[in-house]
Amino acid sequence: MNPTPAVDPKLLEIGLPWWLDLITVLPLIIGVLVLVYFLRNANTGMGYLKKQSDFLDHQRTVSSKAIEQNQSIEDMIAKQYAETNARADRAISQSGEAIRLHAAALEQLGRMNATMSKLAALIETGRGPAAPDATPS
Repeated sequence: MNPTPAVDPKLLEIGLPWWLDLITVLPLIIGVLVLVYFLRNANTGMGYLKKQSDFLDHQRTVSSKAIEQNQSIEDMIAKQYAETNARADRAISQSGEAIRLHAAALEQLGRMNATMSKLAALIETGRGPAAPDATPS
C-alpha cells in the first residue's frame, strides 16, 4: 500500500503573484471572447444570407407570376386577333358577293340602257311605238 504523500506546509504558503494568474487566465478569456465574436458574426452572416435567399425566392416567384400574366395577355391578344381576322375574312367574302351582285346589276342596267336607246331611236324615226302623248289618228 502506498502511503499518502504529506503536503509540505511550506508549499502551501508559497503564493504566486496576481499578474501570473492574470497572464494564465487572460488568454483563455480572450479565446472565449473571440469564439463568441465569430459565432455571433457567423449567425448574423447566416441570417443575412437567409434574407438574401428569401428575397431571391420572392423575386423568382414574382417573375414567374409576371411571365404567366404576360403569357395570358399574349393569349388574349392572339384570340382577339383571330376573331378580328375571322370578321375581316367574312367581310371580304361578303364584299366579294356584293361586288358580284353589283356587276350583275350593272350588266342588267347596261342591257336595259341599250334597249331603251334602240326604242328611242325607233321612236325618233317614227317606226316604233307611239309616243305616250300622241293620239292615234
